[in-house]
Amino acid sequence: MTDHSLDYTLEALDCAAFAAEHGLRTNQYDHVYHPGKSLEYDQKVAIALDIVDAKVEAQMLGRENINISALARKCKVERKTIRKIESELNEHGCVLSPSDIFANKTVQRGAGSKSLSSLDVFILLQLYHHDVSMSCKNYVKALVLVTGTLVHYTTISRSYTGTIWLYS
Repeated sequence: MTDHSLDYTLEALDCAAFAAEHGLRTNQYDHVYHPGKSLEYDQKVAIALDIVDAKVEAQMLGRENINISALARKCKVERKTIRKIESELNEHGCVLSPSDIFANKTVQRGAGSKSLSSLDVFILLQLYHHDVSMSCKNYVKALVLVTGTLVHYTTISRSYTGTIWLYS
């Protein structure tokens, strides 16, 4: 009797390495994807159908919620992808195409989505002139204390490479 568990691990490593050679990655289910790129519309629709099926099955069994982990395994995507598509179905009644999402981007979400006001920029510049060795996380803390604006430290980091520091 041969032990195939080692072969499976080597295959998974080869899959990840092969994907990496092509600028791609694999998720925990060995599904190859392009980092930072939206799922194709047909993939989202297929996942949405699985979500609807899971909801119908859960209702028939008297459960309120679907098993997101099992669904993620079945679809070979992360749990957050299942949740995102489920929220599109709940909010819009359909799956949104990437162009629809981009066209209707009115809600601020994600790191750095909140823009800095001119007062925030002024405070950051003053802090920068006061202590150039200050860390981005300390800028975040100071900005909250002075103006009440809370942003992710990567927003501050991107601001360094952006135009606001050209005026210093």
